[in-house]
Amino acid sequence: MAGLLVCAQATAQPATATDVPSPPQLGLQPDPLQPALYIQALRALAQNQPAEAQELLQSVVNQYPDLAGAWLDLALLALQQSHYPEADEYLIALEQKFAPLPPEIAQAVARMRERVNAQLQPGANPGSATHPKSQTALVMGSGYENNANSGLRMSTITLTTPDGDAILTVDPASQPKSSAYVRAGLVHQVTQSWLGGELNWQVQGQTRQYSSLSQYSNMELQPQVTATHPQLLGQITAGWQAIWLNNRGAYQTPILRWQLDRTLAQCNWRNQIQAEERQYQQAGQLDSHWLAYRSTWQCQSGATRRQVYVQLAQENATHANRPGGNTHHQSLGVQQEWLNALGHEGHIVQAKADWLHAQDSGAYNSLLDHGNPRHLNRVDAQLSWSAPVVMQPGWRWSVSAQTNAQTSNVAFFNQRNFSLETSLWRAW
Repeated sequence: MAGLLVCAQATAQPATATDVPSPPQLGLQPDPLQPALYIQALRALAQNQPAEAQELLQSVVNQYPDLAGAWLDLALLALQQSHYPEADEYLIALEQKFAPLPPEIAQAVARMRERVNAQLQPGANPGSATHPKSQTALVMGSGYENNANSGLRMSTITLTTPDGDAILTVDPASQPKSSAYVRAGLVHQVTQSWLGGELNWQVQGQTRQYSSLSQYSNMELQPQVTATHPQLLGQITAGWQAIWLNNRGAYQTPILRWQLDRTLAQCNWRNQIQAEERQYQQAGQLDSHWLAYRSTWQCQSGATRRQVYVQLAQENATHANRPGGNTHHQSLGVQQEWLNALGHEGHIVQAKADWLHAQDSGAYNSLLDHGNPRHLNRVDAQLSWSAPVVMQPGWRWSVSAQTNAQTSNVAFFNQRNFSLETSLWRAW
């Protein structure tokens, strides 16, 4: 409890929209008597890395629930970021777990409570309608891909005809081709009040330009808006996604998603239902109605974080001539992160793997695999390492390797790919 004094001094004046302490002011000064994980969190705060600090502080309160300073640091950090419901939860924990608070701490908590209550009370206008909270993230990367054109890993295709098998030679242009590339991405979001709830407007875009295969260069754009309200069960998102290939429209889809998050002990459980109208502008026969359910568990323990998801999806043909008819999808994914990897502060190692199984209801082509419906399996794996950029606060770098393999009874869909990328990014 003694460590709370510094936090109390940081809020000695009544809180207003402009005098919330910045992250470097939060928390205690490093104290060798404090847990090492807490000291790492304080250093992240001092280096103006709020996202990393929040992750570390949440690990601290999970492992050391009686460390009051960490709870107050989380409340101050949430308040500084205008995350009022989160600040309210942390203040409740302080008031219930550590009562009675020392007078100077009680005064600081009371000031914070006053501001939080003003933002959360029914009919209150947090001021975000006139002063919306915004955030922008930029990423720039370059890499190498050994199958940039999604080429076929075969030299011939066998067709089954009434008169016997026919062997066709695959054009070399349709076989795998490698290329270096550069990539850039931008995400901008604005959160504002909405009838006692919030609207989050977000637009994200990215482009990938290949050095020797410019015809496969692509660009993606996805705007969306998410509504959150106390009277809504979960969040509702409406959006649109479009992809251009070599400056020509290739794909677009409107998106509608419902999402519900639940916090359980050290885990967060997320349920999603998503509907899409998939439209292929250069191959309209592939259009489909997509409906998927996804359940995700994300758990954190100490300096590690794990995530597992299961997804079931049904893709129904929009047109009677869609190859394969309807398609049923099953997906499973696992992800593991190590924070402060190998003792390096701010370094994160991430390993992830995803498995997909797809089964068509009808024949893709009566001449392929004796007219049997197509089924395929796809496995993606990625390993990445990221860390802060030295002497450049707010910037991070990463290097990642990714591979995938896709196999099918219709050999036409057998593919392999490997890519290696390094990137820089920053959020404001």
